[in-house]
Amino acid sequence: MKFTKTSIAEIENPEKQTDYHDSDISGLILRVFPSGIKSFRLRYTIGNKRKIYTIGKLGSITLTQAKKEAQRLIGLISQGIDPVQERKSKTTSNHDITLREYINDFYYDWYNKNNKNTKALEFSLGRRLEKIMDKSLKELNDKKVMIKYLNDYQKINKTSDATYNRMLSTLKGMFSRAYEFGYIETNNIKDVKLLKINATKVRYLSSSETTRFFESLELITSQQAKEIIIIAYYTGMRKSEILTLTFDDIDFDTKQIVLKSENTKSSKVRYIPMHEKVLQILSNKNQKSGYIFVSEKTGKPYDNIDRSWTKLMKLSEIENFRFHDLRHNFCSMLVMKGVPIYTVAQLAGHADVKTTQIYAHLSPDVKKSAIDLLL
Repeated sequence: MKFTKTSIAEIENPEKQTDYHDSDISGLILRVFPSGIKSFRLRYTIGNKRKIYTIGKLGSITLTQAKKEAQRLIGLISQGIDPVQERKSKTTSNHDITLREYINDFYYDWYNKNNKNTKALEFSLGRRLEKIMDKSLKELNDKKVMIKYLNDYQKINKTSDATYNRMLSTLKGMFSRAYEFGYIETNNIKDVKLLKINATKVRYLSSSETTRFFESLELITSQQAKEIIIIAYYTGMRKSEILTLTFDDIDFDTKQIVLKSENTKSSKVRYIPMHEKVLQILSNKNQKSGYIFVSEKTGKPYDNIDRSWTKLMKLSEIENFRFHDLRHNFCSMLVMKGVPIYTVAQLAGHADVKTTQIYAHLSPDVKKSAIDLLL
């Protein structure tokens, strides 16, 4: 196929890794993963050996840049220079490769081959690590530098300790592989410790807060943000699960959201029945393929929910309630309505029912049983 912006945009997410070949530049390939990640490669032969060179991920580089780089590499190959060996030599000699280059050159491929949940990585890279993507591995491979970045991110974005730990775990994985495959000589990030997370009181909305919540939600101007919040309220889905939701995940016949195993934290398929309000939102969408919530500016998954959420909390005069607490609210409301803990665990996608036990004290049966002990 001829690589153009339009032809590439029309490629749907495949069930398995698929390569597309450009008809203009011999050897130029677009590798598309089930997660939707698209990566430019150059397939070539040198010294009677066939090799593949990763040019970069679409989004990190443009189609025009990929074609220009492919032509430059073809020029090197014609002179007997192997691009793969040149890159390895450059990497091992000065260790100045950036985090973005390392991810595009190696880590995306390794991660896709060894992990099911590829959307989670893409979300983390796109949202949380963008500010350090162009810093060198050498600079980032420092405990103080890494801890400062994580602390600054947490302070600026007001994220939880759990988010801090998820970011650090992602980075630990990257640097472990970088050390294993020779991109860095030592791995200093392995010694950065995760934060200790203390069990906290489950936060859910009171009856009056729920009323103010929905009254104020009507005043939010961003339609996409409003819809995302409604879906979170009625499904208990994680923010990342909603923002990376595609129409392939929606079964309108059975009125269920079907989250594939590679897109869930537990790595298990999750079936979520759709509340009428959720069904109405999804049924009214004009597009019927790709991501459900897309940024009009970037064409990537919508990620500008924080501003609307802050405004909603201010309008409704609700304090100490994060977006993630909608998930706690979902579980709490179900338990208080008498839904069995095991069912709540399945709906929430908890890998271990012990996670759901934090809501058990809210069950009317548990409360009644406790009182009966006094009789």
